[in-house]
Amino acid sequence: MGHPVELWRFPDRTTSVGQMISAYLTNKSQLDDHTIHLLFSANRWEKRSMMETKLKAGTTLIVDRYSYSGVAFSSAKGLDFEWCKAPEIGLIAPDLVLYLDITPEKAAERGGYGGERYEQLEFQKKVAQRYKLLEDSSWKFDPLLNHPRACRFHTAHFGGETKRKFESVYAGGTMDTPDSGKVFQYWHCCGSEDPFDPGCTAAPHASYDD
Repeated sequence: MGHPVELWRFPDRTTSVGQMISAYLTNKSQLDDHTIHLLFSANRWEKRSMMETKLKAGTTLIVDRYSYSGVAFSSAKGLDFEWCKAPEIGLIAPDLVLYLDITPEKAAERGGYGGERYEQLEFQKKVAQRYKLLEDSSWKFDPLLNHPRACRFHTAHFGGETKRKFESVYAGGTMDTPDSGKVFQYWHCCGSEDPFDPGCTAAPHASYDD
């Protein structure tokens, strides 16, 4: 018997807000950097209720791009880091973040690269740097890339279940639905405003090399 899973992508270009974002990304319109950042955030907010409903009903959501992406891209333009995070407060936070840590040069090799506004190598290098400032305990680096950093993720959300279920996936098992049906909001983990601070006030951390 299967488990309900859905793949979502942001921006969702099917909504009215998403269509404005699409016009901007394809260079059909011009917007102030603050304005487009808020539109990206609004695009996530307009799906929040549906997201919570599905999660509480037991559906696993795999989301391609989310709040971390919005903060990384806008702060790479020079916008204040904390200002970029502020509109995301209250959105549902992921239990796990999978970060494919490849170089911007490698990413540029994929088909169709360069067709949209943000697909410029020098800008993507800045974005990659901003992503590293956002790393927290919910992040998991792709093990296929043999990344030297620790694989860190929350163990307190479901009494340790997140850690065990994640390990079962990489052992060839399946990820079951947490029984609690709880959802967590941004920013749910580290209380420090210092992006370099690895400390956490909400839950213990775990890593494979602790």
